[in-house]
Order: sequence, then structure tokens, then C-alpha cells
Amino acid sequence: MSVQDTSDEALLAVVRELVPAFCSKQTIRSRTSFVLCGSVDGTAAVAKVRLPDWRQHCLREIEVYRHFAERPAPVRTPALIAADPGRGVLVVEQVPASPLDGERHPTTPLAEDDLTDLLAALRRIATWSPPEGTGWSVDYRPLIALAQERQMLDDHDRAAMERLVERAGPGREFGHGDPALANVLRADGELWFIDWACADVFLPGFDLAQLWVLLGRVTGGREAIDRVIAAGGTELALGFVVNLTLLMAREIRGVSRRVDRYPDDADARERLVSLRGAWSGVLERMRQDAA
Repeated sequence: MSVQDTSDEALLAVVRELVPAFCSKQTIRSRTSFVLCGSVDGTAAVAKVRLPDWRQHCLREIEVYRHFAERPAPVRTPALIAADPGRGVLVVEQVPASPLDGERHPTTPLAEDDLTDLLAALRRIATWSPPEGTGWSVDYRPLIALAQERQMLDDHDRAAMERLVERAGPGREFGHGDPALANVLRADGELWFIDWACADVFLPGFDLAQLWVLLGRVTGGREAIDRVIAAGGTELALGFVVNLTLLMAREIRGVSRRVDRYPDDADARERLVSLRGAWSGVLERMRQDAA
């Protein structure tokens, strides 16, 4: 299945094999999936059909929604309507709301209430845990090795990161995995979280670290996150700096590749300058915590 050769009718047929009552109004195509917006028996719904290369993400998202159906999340999430892991199809309730920001790397100031509520919600998400036996847990050793292989860490930095992981101890937290503002909706005074495909069990502070990376051009965003970390204790601080270092390294690599591919992309060039400017501070922070 590819974006180019799959018609809207064929996509709708795939979804209707799972949910015959699904009525589609709009199809959105991306590099990872097809999203059909419509309804099921009068209820607004979204059907997501993952492309083969992103099928594993679909499986995780389906798992998460099924677990939430049995053990509700501590934040608002769309209700699960139906899912077919074999074909990579997920149908959930559509939340009638707009995201906090449509850009992954926003520049528009975020309302103080939105930022405060978002940070509090991310800490609540960390209190939820998947059922025993899921086997979810991120292995940080290959991630650290990969960062060194990509020349984002030298030998001393790799050793420092490994010490930090050891010092952080066995504690782990469930995380959304991609708390970009586009995945957070405000409806009726509450925040709703969508797109749980990257959810996993991480060292503490993963979601906060991801948000720290993404809010680099939003006034006050990183400072507010740092205050949460400072008040959260040693375990959160150690986990946060490990996550932040790895996520910054990954983000810099991704944006660098985009600039190489699209040298006229002024926004990507600006983001890369901002990320590289923050990178030395992140490394210093990591080194100090490991010392």
C-alpha cells in the first residue's frame, strides 16, 4: 500500500471491513498513514490505516487504547471503537477540538494556562502503568551507542551517559512518547491526548524532555519545564537529562538531514541553528550531572 496508488474508495473499503457503519468525509495522507475523518452511527470518528513500514507503531497504539479501555488513563483520550492489528487499522472517537498548536516546532507563544495544564498532565501520564507482561521498556544502551556512532557523543560522553543510566536506577515511567502540541487538544476546558503510537516505558522525564526539545522557540517553555524538573527530585532529574541528551541528538540529526535535502528550507535552517545553540548547554548539563 502506498500513498500514490491507493484510492480513497479502497481505503474506505478496508475500514468498512472492520466497521461497516463507518462513513468517510475526508482523507488525509501522510508519510506514515492514511487518516479518514468521518462518523460511525452519528458519532464523529477517525480511522487510521498505517502504511507497512509504520505498522509496528500501529500495533503499539492499538495496545495502548485497549489497555486504556480496561484501565483508564489519567488524562482524557479518545474512546476506542475498533482495531485490526493484522491490517494496521485503528478507529477511535474524534475529539471536536483544535490542537494547542499545529506546528511540531511552534513559534507562537503558548498560553500560560495551557502550558501549566500540559506539564501537569504529562506528570499524571507518568503515574499510569501498563499491565504486567507487556514487556514495554526502553533499552538505553543501544540508543547511547547509536548517538556515539553518529558522532553526537564522544567516548567520555558515552561513559558519562552510561553512569547516569546506572545512577538513575531501575525506576521507569510510562510516557506518551510524542507530546508535541499537535497531539494535545483543548476541549471543554480539558486537555485530550491523541496519537499514542510512540508510547513506552522510559526513564523518568521522557515526555518533559521531548517537550523541552520542541519548545525551543516558545518563550518561557523550557524554563517552565526546568522548574518542574527541579522540583521533582533526583530520579526525575537524572532520567530527564539522559532523555534530553538522546532526544536532542536525534533531533539535530533529523533537522540536519532535512537541511541537507532542502537547503532552501529557511524554517529548518533556523531550527537547526537554535538546536545547535542549545546542544552545548545540554552536554554540559549532562556532564555535570554525571560528574
